[in-house]
Amino acid sequence: VDLEHNQYRTFQGLTCLMQISTRSEDFVVDTLKLRDHIGPHLRDAFSDPSKRK
Repeated sequence: VDLEHNQYRTFQGLTCLMQISTRSEDFVVDTLKLRDHIGPHLRDAFSDPSKRK
């Protein structure tokens, strides 16, 4: 997982782009476009310390 972040317009900033790779595929996610929908779906995976990120 790799995140591209922009903090020019807000104090906390915004994640603009997320890149996710598996052993066989790479995915690029436009998090600005999906920001209202992406959090609930990825929150569990990103907060689980047993998952490699």
